[in-house]
Amino acid sequence: MTNEQIYRDSLSAWQALSSIGGLEPGGRDEDLVAKLKQRIDPGAASLELALANAPVAQFMTALLATIQPFAQMFRDVLAFFEKAGARYGQAQWKISVGDELAEFKHFEEFLEAWDSIDFDIDVPALDMATAFALNEARLKLGDYDHWWKQLSEARGPISIGVPDVDEWFAAYHAGYFLPLPRSLSPETQPPGLDEAARVIMAALHVIRERGLSRDEMLEEHRSRSYRSDPSDAFHPWSIAQSETDYWLRSDVFYLAKLLAEPEDTVSSFGSELARTYAAFGRKRFSSTIDVKFLERILSLPAWKRRYELYGVW
Repeated sequence: MTNEQIYRDSLSAWQALSSIGGLEPGGRDEDLVAKLKQRIDPGAASLELALANAPVAQFMTALLATIQPFAQMFRDVLAFFEKAGARYGQAQWKISVGDELAEFKHFEEFLEAWDSIDFDIDVPALDMATAFALNEARLKLGDYDHWWKQLSEARGPISIGVPDVDEWFAAYHAGYFLPLPRSLSPETQPPGLDEAARVIMAALHVIRERGLSRDEMLEEHRSRSYRSDPSDAFHPWSIAQSETDYWLRSDVFYLAKLLAEPEDTVSSFGSELARTYAAFGRKRFSSTIDVKFLERILSLPAWKRRYELYGVW
């Protein structure tokens, strides 16, 4: 047991994190405050009143979703550094932002901390037969066999040209599970596909809670003779069984492929999934976010200089 502080009151958490992160609610962060209030309680007269009645889990989820665009911006800058070969030339590692310099490592530190956070996830309580709903939608809605062919013929890490998705596939090929890529996060998806993204997040949450690599998970599954729980797609045994058919790899792949599809195609997939998921109740997965995670994120140089870096971006 550690002595780390845990946020249990949304208003106190906001006040502490505002100070730690150097937020300017009446200045440059006025839009951030407005978006945060909108996510928590659009009808509240102020953010403080919205927070007074909001559970901590709701506040944390809303805060993370609100600052998510900054994380994506940092990913873009980091990808630019990597493309420029910045790892190999120290003179290329720094961007001048006023009186300070943002270094390559600052972006890596921010994104490492960002990716370590789990939060409350509310998903359809799927059974195993419906776990592959995204693939079923692919089969029902048209000729997308080329997607399946690309997956089935892959002999190494899959690459589709989206940096954080390609990073996820590289880790998967090596036998490890990263969090859902931020470019595929529920907040960026239309109805139906947002639920599909949460389903992936929930499954990854269960896996990461157990601390197993993919090989370790499947070896454990073989040792119990492939037993699973058909009524619960999120039971660890059920996830392992679905992973014998590369469930999470295919779902991440299909979501990523839809990024480049026309709006009507994306909408059709979302509508089909929404109909499927509507037949199920809800299931919640929770993680406690302690102060150290958010303190680390909001005290890093990349966050402190976010508006100057926005101009660079």
